[in-house]
Amino acid sequence: MYYDRHRYQGLIEASIYKLATAVYKLLDVMGDCPNIRPKVFQIADGVSWPLEQHGQYWFGFMRIGGRARPLEDSVWRIMDCVPGDPRSVLRVQRRIQAAIAWCEARRLGIEKHKKQR
Repeated sequence: MYYDRHRYQGLIEASIYKLATAVYKLLDVMGDCPNIRPKVFQIADGVSWPLEQHGQYWFGFMRIGGRARPLEDSVWRIMDCVPGDPRSVLRVQRRIQAAIAWCEARRLGIEKHKKQR
């Protein structure tokens, strides 16, 4: 089967953009709320989000191959870590979508908590 890297890169790029948007919306509402316990998502082999360093979590960064990378600059690196078949690309996309859903659920929970106070 033919692997069209450019098309799949666009798919992953759109998902990363949505994740970055969800992250920044989450960070906007976190403010004075107590720290949330993040879930670390394994996006692909050697790729995880959010970045965890010394007990702190950085939501605007991913760990790719042992290095910290900003979300917006991570698409090429993620594509390098994905095997060359459509199934693997879709698996990565689903994992990014799960991270987006997690961000949105945390944001809604924090907003609800703030209304109740």
